[in-house]
Amino acid sequence: MKSLFIIILFFCISPCFPQDSTNSVFVKEVKWSITMPANFELVDDSVQNKLNKHGAKMIEEVNGVDINLSETKNLFSAHNGSNIIYSTITPFNVKKDGSYSKANRQVKAMLYKTFVEKIPKAQIDSSTSTVTIDEQLFEKFTIEISDHKRHIMTMCLIYKLYRGYDFGITYLYMNDWAQMAIEKAIFESKFGK
Repeated sequence: MKSLFIIILFFCISPCFPQDSTNSVFVKEVKWSITMPANFELVDDSVQNKLNKHGAKMIEEVNGVDINLSETKNLFSAHNGSNIIYSTITPFNVKKDGSYSKANRQVKAMLYKTFVEKIPKAQIDSSTSTVTIDEQLFEKFTIEISDHKRHIMTMCLIYKLYRGYDFGITYLYMNDWAQMAIEKAIFESKFGK
């Protein structure tokens, strides 16, 4: 679950520089293809790497941990304003790295704690469920952030141990349109054999 640490980058939402206008991505390591939502632009890897480091630093400060992103690979990051979809893989070997479910629990606790500390006046709720994407069962962790009167943002992590990787899809949305567009792209994506 090392790759999920970097999702905290959403605290530092800032203008990103589009990489190109290609709408489809194929990830050979996990044999996954996804078409980006309309009006989303891919973000350059160098920009994403800076955001990853910033997010990791925030989690480290709040939770007193060291995060190593050296093995995490950005698959893609795309945005439409402050609405973002992002995916990573990190090699994960149960024999070497320990229990995947225990790692998930620790990550979720650290993420929740980080949001609570970094946005102290917000109401923050979380939930865990499962979802299926092209016959593959994933876990889903959702954090809802509001100011007690209105929705501010929702962050979702969809993840599983797959083909030797901690495979994660993270998305953040500010409104119903973005949620529908991002989730349509994710749930219509395909896995090869």
